Amino acid sequence: MQVSEVIVWVGGIAGAITACLVLYEKTGKKITDSIAGNTRMCEKLEKKHDQEIKAIEQRVEQNEQKLLNDYHAFQDQHLTNKLILKSISVMVKHMQDDNHTGELRSCAKEIDEFLIDQITK
Repeated sequence: MQVSEVIVWVGGIAGAITACLVLYEKTGKKITDSIAGNTRMCEKLEKKHDQEIKAIEQRVEQNEQKLLNDYHAFQDQHLTNKLILKSISVMVKHMQDDNHTGELRSCAKEIDEFLIDQITK
């Protein structure tokens, strides 16, 4: 092999390496920029997701509190209805035979206690 052939070979190899480096630099920069853009987009989406999750958690907590309040109101209404029906039953029995005065007193006392409990809640 002659010196000129070696120089051509070395030049060709150097040119190929230079072309590969230039190609890598251009595509590598695009890839790096693309990765950075995707990272920023993911961070924005993550923040938005976190905010949406917090908002949903707050709504769930508010709804849970409302449901608990409604549940307690239904329990109180159930006790009230039970006491009303009991008192009506005792009054009807008393109206039938002018008796059951002890049950009337007991029922009146129970109603008073219920009302006092409701007031002190």
